[in-house]
Amino acid sequence: MRKNKEISKPNLVLCEGADATYFTIEYINYLNIKEEMAFNNFQVMDFGGNDELPNFLEVLPSLRNYNTVKSIIIIRDAELNHNASVQSIKSTLKNKGYPLPTKANEIACDKELKIAFLLFPT
Repeated sequence: MRKNKEISKPNLVLCEGADATYFTIEYINYLNIKEEMAFNNFQVMDFGGNDELPNFLEVLPSLRNYNTVKSIIIIRDAELNHNASVQSIKSTLKNKGYPLPTKANEIACDKELKIAFLLFPT
């Protein structure tokens, strides 16, 4: 599943692990049918486990077509501590130079990129 070698869509959905990735792919496919391809410009990528997110975000800009990315959403499990998970994501985004949402389900943006994150369960 972790074939993330090239970016093919301007909106990325980064998921923690294969289960979340496959679910998100199927859900976007469903929404595309129901909403007449409204989500056709979304690409789902598996970033691995929670501890792999920092490395993935560091490598992401080196992937082919990164210059076409307009938005990124990160979806991961809150594990046992929702607040610690939020802090972990925020710290990673800040350290890697990405726009920084102040909380889950909020969009942060700079002139070139929008970014948000979701935690399950919320």
